[in-house]
Amino acid sequence: MDFLVDALFYAALSIGIAIGRWRAMPQRLTWLIQATILVLVGTLGFQLGTEGLLDTPYLVGESALFAVLLVAVTATIAEFLGRHHASRSQPGRWSWSSLWLPALILLSLVAGYLAGSLLPASPVQAAMTFEEADLLLLLFLVGWDIRLSWKAVRRAIIPITSAALGVAVLVPLVSLMAGTPWNVSAALLGAFGWYSLAGPLVGATLGPTLGLMAFLINFLRENFTMIGAPAIGRFSGAEGIAACGGATAMDTTLYFAIRYGGEGAGGVALSSGAVLTLLAPILLTLFLL
Repeated sequence: MDFLVDALFYAALSIGIAIGRWRAMPQRLTWLIQATILVLVGTLGFQLGTEGLLDTPYLVGESALFAVLLVAVTATIAEFLGRHHASRSQPGRWSWSSLWLPALILLSLVAGYLAGSLLPASPVQAAMTFEEADLLLLLFLVGWDIRLSWKAVRRAIIPITSAALGVAVLVPLVSLMAGTPWNVSAALLGAFGWYSLAGPLVGATLGPTLGLMAFLINFLRENFTMIGAPAIGRFSGAEGIAACGGATAMDTTLYFAIRYGGEGAGGVALSSGAVLTLLAPILLTLFLL
């Protein structure tokens, strides 16, 4: 079933890209992309709320700290590598008006979480199905809005390398603070934002506490990339946003790379996200041996 769902996601993205090569997306549809993102984040927050995470505030705080550090370190590495790369993008434009979407995303996440934690009977399965449908629509719309080029694809080496180095740099710190061996720390960080892979895989191997931490670190990495995209794009361009988004740069954070990453950002993010999506399960399996 998961294979079928993934195939539908790739099909939606591919169809959107094909339509975009024939006819550009009308500007008036941009709001629809933003609306699907807000609904998606709210749905994810709702699912988190049903887990009762307020019962483990220390675990949540530690996971949030690791996610913030991971995004900051990865963006810094992307800026350093990009500065010495001839084909790097120019940093995206930034203004105070760029903050309204990240602010709405944060509000949507909090609202979804509160709804999930306060409702007496939470239809989690229905929320997950709705989330998949919303992501399907988002991938189609973002694919329609992408402008791919070979030059942009070649620039993907910067975010791929930056994402990997960001994990490597933080492994010793996570090992020290969380008291976990280096391979466990690498597994907590090394899903590149793919939380639906990291949580169950780490949990099945190392227990529910570390599984929850792996889920939260990668989930929050994705959300912090969305919220920080205007600043990350201004600092390190499309490469920085794609590196921070990791595997999610080919789906949920793809729009943010396009919006705040400058010219050719879509190709950079899509290519790097695809490679990191392929690497994540391989690396996690090796780390958990």
